[in-house]
Amino acid sequence: MKKKKALECEANLARISEAIGVGFVIRLGEGEKKQRAYEQPRVLAETFEAVIGGIYFDGGYRAARETIIRLFSDVFQAERN
Repeated sequence: MKKKKALECEANLARISEAIGVGFVIRLGEGEKKQRAYEQPRVLAETFEAVIGGIYFDGGYRAARETIIRLFSDVFQAERN
């Protein structure tokens, strides 16, 4: 259950999203750009979830699973310790 919570945690999702540069490719309106929505953890987390969903729809379960395991390697390492 700890692993599931870590995978769903907004802070973790935003951190990984930031690390892979998702904020730079989000299409935003002018108002959102002025508010720097691309830096907000909630926006980064939700966008990252959408990216994982896109990987799932495009590449299937295995592709999504492998991506999650790779990007959340620190979460899975912490579970083993």
